[in-house]
Formats: sequence, structure tokens, C-alpha cells
Amino acid sequence: MITIVVIIIISIIIIIKINYWPYHIIIICINIVAIITIGITTITIINIIIIIIIIILINIVAIITIGITMLMEELDSIRYSPRRIWQACQSSTELS
Repeated sequence: MITIVVIIIISIIIIIKINYWPYHIIIICINIVAIITIGITTITIINIIIIIIIIILINIVAIITIGITMLMEELDSIRYSPRRIWQACQSSTELS
């Protein structure tokens, strides 16, 4: 019971940190699956510790992948690619 509360608290903290709504659902689903697996497995202290570590790692991976996709979206939204900006800087220095 305590582990489930800990997992939910960790999940809430992670969800608060991420401001993009579609990704909240992914993390909530991951944590629900993790909580169900805890319910299925025989609960011993070692199992609980292992499961908590796995859940934290899954959440870290989820956050990293979400961060990368958000970064990619930001880069896509920039009209000029870094290469074009660099070429523009080069040509402006050549002119002056």
C-alpha cells in the first residue's frame, strides 16, 4: 500500500514537471501498469524496492524521450535551420 502511494506521488511530481498534456497520459498509463504489476507480484521488501527502481527508470526514460520529441517539435517550428542561419552570417560578414 505504501509503495502504491509512493508511486502515485512520484507520478504526480513528474506530471507537474511536464507541461504538455498528451504526454501526461503516456506517463499515467506506464504508472498504472507498474501499479498493477505490483498488485500481481508477491509483495516482499526486495520486490517492492526493485519495482520502485524499475518504475523510476521507466519514468526517467519517458521524460527523456518526451523531452527529445518536444525539442524536435521546437526545432521543426523554427523557420530557418541552423545551417541557413550560419550561411546568412557567413555571407553578411563577407559583404562587410
